[in-house]
Amino acid sequence: MQQFGECLCCTVLDISVIRMNLHFQFKSIALCLFILGIQQSRIKAVPQAPDEGYDCTKIFAEGSYTSSGPYLAKPIKSLPPFLVFCENRSDGGWTVIQRRNGRGADGHPVSFYRPWLDYKNGFGDVKCEHWLGLDHIHALTHQEGKTCQLRVDMIDCQNQQGYALYDNFSIDSEKDLYRLHLGKYEGDRGKRLLH
Repeated sequence: MQQFGECLCCTVLDISVIRMNLHFQFKSIALCLFILGIQQSRIKAVPQAPDEGYDCTKIFAEGSYTSSGPYLAKPIKSLPPFLVFCENRSDGGWTVIQRRNGRGADGHPVSFYRPWLDYKNGFGDVKCEHWLGLDHIHALTHQEGKTCQLRVDMIDCQNQQGYALYDNFSIDSEKDLYRLHLGKYEGDRGKRLLH
């Protein structure tokens, strides 16, 4: 009889331990589902770039994408891909390195009074006001076998539009102090942006 009592006691104890383990497992599963729910909503909130290429010219030339918008750029011999705004124009795909129109992602202007590190890495939202970043611009303009152009579209206070176009545009690396290189000027404003 004492043996049966000991067995019954062990069985009740085992059932209690199993219940506790199941309780913790259910809590863990519930927590896991809660975390998965948050991760899924985060994933849904992140805009997916439809394609990746060395730059916007390549994205539009090789892909089936024709609309201007955010894409992933992966310059040759570069770090991980980064988000850029590609503008598809009649003269090809252009990578927007700066947009300054008074409209940030939140509807307010983005402050361009920033520390040096922000200009090195970039800031803003590529779909709105932004600066792409010197490191990214360097990677885009120093790809083997590529020649880049810089086009600056301007609107003055009287709402007159103009442009400046420079061929052979590049920016050196940080080691070389991001030296700017510009080739021949073409434009419709009658003046160069840089002398």
